[in-house]
Amino acid sequence: MARGDRNMGWPGFFRVFTVLCAMMLLLAQSGQQQVAAGSGAWQVLSVYEGLTCWAVPALFMLGGMLALEEGRPQVSASLLGLALPTFCLLVFWGAVYAVVSHLLGGGLLSWRGVWAALVSAAKGNTYFHLWVLYPLIGLYLVHPVLHRFTASASRGEMRYFLGLCLLFASLLPLWTALRPESAVAAQLERLTGQEARVTVPGHYQRGGPACPYDRVFASRLGAEAGKLIMDGQYGFMVGYRNREVVRVPLEDVAGKLKEVSPDASIVQEAKLLGISFGN
Repeated sequence: MARGDRNMGWPGFFRVFTVLCAMMLLLAQSGQQQVAAGSGAWQVLSVYEGLTCWAVPALFMLGGMLALEEGRPQVSASLLGLALPTFCLLVFWGAVYAVVSHLLGGGLLSWRGVWAALVSAAKGNTYFHLWVLYPLIGLYLVHPVLHRFTASASRGEMRYFLGLCLLFASLLPLWTALRPESAVAAQLERLTGQEARVTVPGHYQRGGPACPYDRVFASRLGAEAGKLIMDGQYGFMVGYRNREVVRVPLEDVAGKLKEVSPDASIVQEAKLLGISFGN
């Protein structure tokens, strides 16, 4: 097939059809999370998912085929002819999805909004089902280097390269996913000489899981903050005083420090528990 005709005929149609099927697959997977499992809508989405699972590996194979059609690749040709068009496609569809979502939410269409959607998509703020375009851009960026390497590398060098790809792309991520404490805590223990444990920062940062009082307290503060917005009152913070939720002007607290004496009992008790204050 001639270079100028590479997107004509069945190959070009199959590329477009594969992209559409890949989007349908990811939309079906997203829709399954929003409906009840086992319902009629869930079963229909499962059928669509099963019929389009082939699209993702086919998309990457088509991307590699497109790059290989270039023959001996040049860096400029790879950047301008492959990576840049794919990036523009990513930005375009990212902006389209953002604008459509804005319109479905009751927003108005404006040129400023379209431009903002394009800029946001160019910065990487795109819908999750467009992730398939990011690896393609990466493939096209490294394609000239890979092509030169594969064209001149020996069989041993190729095996070494494929082994590194298998190690860093599959084995190490799998190991850290199955045993993250071994990958992180072991290194910390080796470097510090002290026992290290892995935990997820969350409510444990404040001393333990949330109790019913904490949940009611957070709900009361959130409700009062919502009332402030509904009343059009800004420049206030929500506080808790004498068991009542109060509105405190920001000028009463901004730029002011509430110091704690080093001789306070709470500081002394914390030091007895081994908590360090940096002194």
